[in-house]
Amino acid sequence: MPYRSGQKPGRGTYVCTGCGECRDLNYDTDPLPSCDRCNNNLFTRY
Repeated sequence: MPYRSGQKPGRGTYVCTGCGECRDLNYDTDPLPSCDRCNNNLFTRY
């Protein structure tokens, strides 16, 4: 299931579907940001 930037999917590592860049969220309240590398907004959970 893809996650969009702005959602709060919970703690974990998320992988950009555009370039593969990983993003770690440390808190359940953290919103998922857009990818820093390619500005994509779709991620999958690692």
